[in-house]
Amino acid sequence: MSETTPIESLMTTPVVTVSPDATASHAAATLLEEEIGSLLVTDDDELVGVVTATDFLSDVVAGETDPDAPVTDYATTDVETVGVDTPIASAAGRMAAADVQHLPVVDGGVVGLVSATDLTAYLAHDSVDAVE
Repeated sequence: MSETTPIESLMTTPVVTVSPDATASHAAATLLEEEIGSLLVTDDDELVGVVTATDFLSDVVAGETDPDAPVTDYATTDVETVGVDTPIASAAGRMAAADVQHLPVVDGGVVGLVSATDLTAYLAHDSVDAVE
C-alpha cells in the first residue's frame, strides 16, 4: 500500500451506530460491549454525530454525566468525514488538522470508520515492509 491508496482499504466495517434518542448510558454500554472507541450517531442512515469513550470520560471527570440524557448531548456534531476514494495520506492530514481520532468514511451514507489506531497500524506495517 502507499499514501495514495484509498482510505476504503483501511476502514473498519461495519460501523456501530446508535440513534440520536439513545441514552448516554446505552451508548456507553455499547462502547464497552463492542470494545470500541467510538459510536456513530445516525438518523435514518444520516450521520448526525460521533461519540467517543473520551467524550464520556471527560464528562464523567467534570461531573457532567446524566445517564438518561440523549447521546447527542455528548456527541460531536460537527463531524469531519472523507469519501471512500480519499487517499490515506489525505485522510490522515484531515484527522490531524481537525484534531480527531475517528473519521467516518461516507459514500452516499456512512460505510466505514478509520481511527488513529488504524492509521498507526498501517504506518507501522508499511515501515516494516520498507525495511525488509
